[in-house]
Amino acid sequence: MELREAEGAVPTANTAELIKMIRKANEALDANMRVANVDFFASHLELLRADMLELYRRLLLRNPYSSYRKDVASKLWFSAVYPSIEQYRANIKQFEAMLTMSSAARNANSSNSSASNGSGNIAGQSTAEADAFAVRKELAKWRARFQKFLQASTGSLLRVVTELAENNELVATGSLTKLSDFALDYRALSVHAFGFEFVDGLRSELDPTLTHSQRAALTIVSRLLLYLGDLSRYRILHTSRKQSITGMMRVVSSGQGQ
Repeated sequence: MELREAEGAVPTANTAELIKMIRKANEALDANMRVANVDFFASHLELLRADMLELYRRLLLRNPYSSYRKDVASKLWFSAVYPSIEQYRANIKQFEAMLTMSSAARNANSSNSSASNGSGNIAGQSTAEADAFAVRKELAKWRARFQKFLQASTGSLLRVVTELAENNELVATGSLTKLSDFALDYRALSVHAFGFEFVDGLRSELDPTLTHSQRAALTIVSRLLLYLGDLSRYRILHTSRKQSITGMMRVVSSGQGQ
């Protein structure tokens, strides 16, 4: 899923118009998902989710206070992002289970072949190995697609955080600092979010110089940082062991180079 301009959306649309367009996009997505045997990741459904993400982004920026009151940040997450995460994880889990079954079948054929030395068992072992290879290939494909989706979603939410901070002068007022660090170290976002929510966020709520819109924007930023922390966690959980080792070797090499 990639961020794109929502179909028919007007950049200068007011709050009521944006809410109406979001409702229509949700209705269209729900109607398409009710079609029998629908592919969750069909291109037209992915475009509808991208439309919703863009419309939610515009609403958050257009009216932070109203968005805070209506919990738009949570609606963005649970409508345009999290359902895809659930489906990707379900697909990956399915192929992981198939791979376990293929490995068990291959081991059984290998044991039978060793015991009888029959040509039939050898053929069965070859078939099991071919099946396991096909499953591993499909599993790798879904893992790669999931990582790409998580990276794109991270970029989209970070964009909203940055725009909210800039539009509401949160960095200038000292209410949100080191914003660039969030983009550089997304794995620490959950830590930043918890610290902001319970410390800096509390101080900001007590700051009489902040407007209602600024306070609302700060609350939305805190919520988005928590979601970014979730995205980071999924990226780590669904990184293969081979990728993890490669990443660690790069870090070590980088440290030695310095």
